[in-house]
Amino acid sequence: METQEEIQEETQEVSPVVETIDPEIAQRAKLMGHIPKEEFRGDPSKWVPADKYVERADNLMPILKSQLGKYEGEISNLKATVESQKKTTEKLLKMGETVQQRAYEQAKRELTKEQVQAVTDGDVTKWQQLEDQKEGLPKPEPVVAEEPQVSPTFNSWKSGNEWYLKDEDMTEYANFYGQSLQSKFPTMPYEELLVKVEEKIKQTFPQRFENPERAKPSVVDGSATREIAPKAGNSYNDLPADAKEMCNQNVKQGLFKSKEDWVKSYFEED
Repeated sequence: METQEEIQEETQEVSPVVETIDPEIAQRAKLMGHIPKEEFRGDPSKWVPADKYVERADNLMPILKSQLGKYEGEISNLKATVESQKKTTEKLLKMGETVQQRAYEQAKRELTKEQVQAVTDGDVTKWQQLEDQKEGLPKPEPVVAEEPQVSPTFNSWKSGNEWYLKDEDMTEYANFYGQSLQSKFPTMPYEELLVKVEEKIKQTFPQRFENPERAKPSVVDGSATREIAPKAGNSYNDLPADAKEMCNQNVKQGLFKSKEDWVKSYFEED
């Protein structure tokens, strides 16, 4: 028979073991985006305690920083390229206005020269015809860049990726990766390209998709020094290819005395 002590030992209620977490670790985990178990809405098997969450983040942080450093370099180069192209386009638009004005004035001078000859010849009728032509010359108009057309497919994709245009890092990298795909696979369907961009962003910035609080631009320790494209010189050889083409054409048309004259006008637009 069991003794009274044995019975008491068997029926004694076992107190549950309560796991305790260092308050400092718990606070760090919270700042990193950790969600308490009772608030976690994902797959229960994927939830981890605060200490494990912090340990995993500490191990991944050096890798993520290394990757971000690499992507920051690529994004910086992309920014410089886009900014350079934007500046060139703006200059060419302004030069287009200058060219229009010069063409207009040149046409008026040629008609006036013919009018002088008509007066010398006493041909009043021809003089009036030339005057009518001068009045009918098209006036120079401001050259305006056309607004890019956004496809419905892209708008639909953007509505499902709210981070686009809100998160600077992810937006710039998405643009960079999308352009890279277009260069490598020009025949790739646009819908497929957008899917691959979305997948790449989620692979590259996984920490920003874990919960809403973390879908913010991350702060990288230290200040990254971004290279600024050096200012170009002021000679014909420093012109972009499309600017050189316009220069050659305008000089050939007689709108500028020489290439140097065109180049001087181009760089004065700064």
